[in-house]
Amino acid sequence: LISQQEWEACKDEDLVIGAFKGERCWIGVDLATRNDMVAWVAEFALDDRVVAFAKHYVPEFGPWRESEEVRDIYEEWRKEGWLTFTHGSHHTYSEIEADILDACAKFKVEGIAIDDREANAMMASLEKQGKPVLSFRKNATNYSEPTRDIIARAVGRFKGIAHDGNPVLAWNVDNVIGGTSTAGLILPKKVAEHSHLKIDGFDALVQSHALAMEHVDQSKIRRPNPMASRGMRSVDI
Repeated sequence: LISQQEWEACKDEDLVIGAFKGERCWIGVDLATRNDMVAWVAEFALDDRVVAFAKHYVPEFGPWRESEEVRDIYEEWRKEGWLTFTHGSHHTYSEIEADILDACAKFKVEGIAIDDREANAMMASLEKQGKPVLSFRKNATNYSEPTRDIIARAVGRFKGIAHDGNPVLAWNVDNVIGGTSTAGLILPKKVAEHSHLKIDGFDALVQSHALAMEHVDQSKIRRPNPMASRGMRSVDI
């Protein structure tokens, strides 16, 4: 859907996520399976561009270690700080949730869209801590418009999307395939169900962008209940 060259042209090496402290932010979380790559993307608005920062995780002793396709590059990305190895052979999601909470403390998070596969526990935990969360289902209806907008921003002469050159996200973007259905909808996907060519960061980007575009029903975002923090108030009549 987006070529390596087109995505590379969107890179802005001057971008640093810490410079966006206190700014409005939308987060997309792709959880996938517990022994696979997972990712989340924080998206910000900057003038007439959107800016995306991604963070990726794989379990330290996950099945990727048996793959000659990705083993060496995963190790290289870990050394460079682009890929986090979580403890054990599968994700508990605790480290990932802690990083998202840290982002919530630094930025003005308007919404967190979480892949509805295996999302219940994390959603419940984040909601309990007063974070605005939404279950996001991967289907053509939900994915088509934000995907189209990302493509339009990436392939035009003027680049309406920017990133910091994260090589894992670039790899995810390059791995995405897809086409237009007879209904005119696009559903990005990977080449095969169990392929080592992952697209998790792109999925997370689509989810964050759907929130930023207000493509989802904002009333479905579970926002903090003010009564939980300030209690009931009474008025004497």
